[in-house]
Amino acid sequence: TNKKLIKFCFAGNLTTSKGMQDLLKASEILFRENKKFELNIAGKYLPNENDYIPLTYFKKIQESSYINFHGLIDHSEMNNFYVNSDVFILPSHGEGLPKSALEAASNGLPLILTDVDGCNDCIDSNGYLVPAKNSFELAKKMGKFITNPEIIESMSYKSLAMIKEKF
Repeated sequence: TNKKLIKFCFAGNLTTSKGMQDLLKASEILFRENKKFELNIAGKYLPNENDYIPLTYFKKIQESSYINFHGLIDHSEMNNFYVNSDVFILPSHGEGLPKSALEAASNGLPLILTDVDGCNDCIDSNGYLVPAKNSFELAKKMGKFITNPEIIESMSYKSLAMIKEKF
């Protein structure tokens, strides 16, 4: 079996509306199930600002053994961030057209996005849609990549194809 550590990534502000708590809860579920994975988070955190996650959640991120917090990454470095990951996750509660998801897809990453306007335009057969605010479904879909890492390659091609076709 392929014991490759699956690396998930998230890029965006660490806010409730971007689904950060949902992602942290989903990750915790997988961690408790002894799933092996890594979660890389890039983005801005402003404590006590409107919509940003509570400090307790941010401390969890910093103390976690399976989460790497990269802070705000310069735009020129973002491609590197995506290239070093396997699957992009944006559990947003609502988006216009998520630029980060399109950038991740153009780097050949499969996507796990929420079934909300904008996000669902980015999923063809290149990933999974999950209901917003549902960390259990999110954990399930993340688990699919962990248990079947071979699906990453075909979904990766489909992400590139979707970008070429639609954008």
